[in-house]
Amino acid sequence: MNPQINALLGQAVQHFEQGKLSEAEQLLQKVLQLHAKNFDALHILGVVKGIQNDKQEAVKLLKKAVSIDPGNNFAHFNLAKTLSEAGKEEESIPHHKKATQLAPQHAEAWLNYGRSLNNQKRFEEALACYERALSINPYYADAWSNYGATCNAMERYDDALSAYDKALAITPDHAESWTNSGVALHALKRHAAALGAYQKALSINPASSETWVNYGTALKSQDRLEEALAAFDQALKLDPQSIDAWYNKGISLSIGRRYQEAMTAYTHARAINPDFEQLQAYWLRNKMLLCDWAGLDEAISNMEILIAHKQTLPDPFSFLAMSDDPMLNRRCAELYSDITHPDKRDSLQWPPAAGKKKIKIGYYSADFHNHATTYLMAELFEKHDREAFELIGFSYGPDITDPMRQRVSSAMDRFIDVRHESDAAVVAMSRDIGIDIAVDLKGYTQDSRIGIFACGAAPVQVSYLGYPGTLGAPYIDYLIGDKVITPDAAATHYSEQIVRLPHSYQINDRTRAIAERSFSRSELGLPEDAFVFACFNNHYKITPQVFDIWMRILGKVAGSVLWLFGDTPTVIANLRAEAKQRGIDADRLVFAPQMELALHLARHRQADLFLDTCNYNAHTTASDALWVGLPVLTRIGNTFSGRVAASLLHAVGLPELVTTSVAEYEERALALAADRERLAGYRQHLLANRLSATLFDSGLFTRHIENAYRYMHQRRVAGLPPAAYDVPA
Repeated sequence: MNPQINALLGQAVQHFEQGKLSEAEQLLQKVLQLHAKNFDALHILGVVKGIQNDKQEAVKLLKKAVSIDPGNNFAHFNLAKTLSEAGKEEESIPHHKKATQLAPQHAEAWLNYGRSLNNQKRFEEALACYERALSINPYYADAWSNYGATCNAMERYDDALSAYDKALAITPDHAESWTNSGVALHALKRHAAALGAYQKALSINPASSETWVNYGTALKSQDRLEEALAAFDQALKLDPQSIDAWYNKGISLSIGRRYQEAMTAYTHARAINPDFEQLQAYWLRNKMLLCDWAGLDEAISNMEILIAHKQTLPDPFSFLAMSDDPMLNRRCAELYSDITHPDKRDSLQWPPAAGKKKIKIGYYSADFHNHATTYLMAELFEKHDREAFELIGFSYGPDITDPMRQRVSSAMDRFIDVRHESDAAVVAMSRDIGIDIAVDLKGYTQDSRIGIFACGAAPVQVSYLGYPGTLGAPYIDYLIGDKVITPDAAATHYSEQIVRLPHSYQINDRTRAIAERSFSRSELGLPEDAFVFACFNNHYKITPQVFDIWMRILGKVAGSVLWLFGDTPTVIANLRAEAKQRGIDADRLVFAPQMELALHLARHRQADLFLDTCNYNAHTTASDALWVGLPVLTRIGNTFSGRVAASLLHAVGLPELVTTSVAEYEERALALAADRERLAGYRQHLLANRLSATLFDSGLFTRHIENAYRYMHQRRVAGLPPAAYDVPA
């Protein structure tokens, strides 16, 4: 070799080893001027460029080096590593493979090969690579750590923890292993241990933004929101471009009802990556919670297009309020289910059910406390036929000792707190108990655990009440509806088989107390003699189109007011501004603060007519109004969530308050406002028939849903697949 080239290469290597990359680069460029195809210069310069983060140039140089000496394992090793770092995993795979073929005892080559396979979701192959690395060097902490990370991705959390234990036994300050063990522990619901693992990782490497995000996420799941927010803020100090930190900060703020601050966080996240799939629906829902309608219609339209073309991962619950297209609702749910909670049921043969005296019903929820779902369901649990059914409650919500928790837990044969149990553990528990029918009361709402059903908790799995729509999941066999909400023509909009109850799908608690207190209008901020329209629905259900109708109604009913729920200053300001834009005095919107339920029900008496929202109706809020005697006017939609109020009105004998178009809804509201006598008749009808109306006949409802359960169970015993069914009255 040319002595001058030799000398230049020797000096370049010295500079490289000393970390003087610029000096090394200058010398290597001189070598290439003298000999453009010098393998060593191309190879070393490619590595230098990779370290300098010029991945494109690094790949170009290393490819030239490989073409000159295709039998050099280090050239393939460094090219594969650089391609992987550049995000070109698929292109890196052949070079990883070649590096390991040329040097089968090179443990790091096997490790890097495994990492790329893992990033390609080729998990079993990745594990095999790590095993080869560990067969060469059993004390290779990075290999054990990566083995654990792949097990995490495969949801083999116990195997992951075992691998992390081995890594940490070798290198106790291996921060990555502590962080990833926190991920596994969090997935297993071992919350205290997860937090401890993250704290240990941060004590070793406090500059890891990713670990701060994971730590904050674990705190958030424990409802320690202020601590979670502090963790996300620390992550953002370290990396202001961390989209995960901004996204999770937004979710935490939204859970804490700090919607304006959440919007700021989501906006930062969108600026970093406007295509971040999980973000879009949360951002839109937050806008709707704030009644911030700027650009809303266009954003929803874009979301619908993306869902129609399967190009986004939306939140199905958020989407319900955005679209009245039932097929899009189904597509949305199926996309979400397929990606986040795919079918994981194994080939377990369920034990025979014939000969069992009682059917075991498992009710699964995070809401067994003072919560809207439990307010509706408490009497169902109490009225179940205990000679025919055994009830087991699986509670994975907060450990709250309040009147509804005490009432529900007392009504069950067994009530099991599974907050700290993994999905797999809850499934194993359900199977050990012998649950015949698992009833999911959450769907995709906040704090749901749909993963329990994806693993197969019971031979029959049912969606009921908590989620107003299809779950789009192959492991949910039945959805409970009724003839109004889920008519024959709607069957194609649901992945489940529909079992229809004869009256309304909604159970109610006829022991629900209404406070004796008699409010005056003045103390509620209402004018004494005005016509009071009311809607106590959540703000995200109020769309610009609904608000347009309401403002036209106010404009035509002199002196009338609209009474809305209001505990967020930004929402109040936004709605008053929207009213003013439509020519309505902002003072004609009156906002009701939060109030204890019995008192809230009592104040309904000061309203004249409840105006429902469209796309997403009043559900519990509608039955609250009807229970108190307040007539509800609705417009029936095309989706489950848009047909609930119509179902309730049919079940209380007031189908004439169900309209089918915007024009009819508006005309009916104006007609009722002008006919106080007719409204008084509706109110009297509701009060006189309160205990006899099928909507509030909890005993009758219980017999009907029990017959639904019997039908499902009998088909299972007979070895028949799930099938739709109308429960006879």
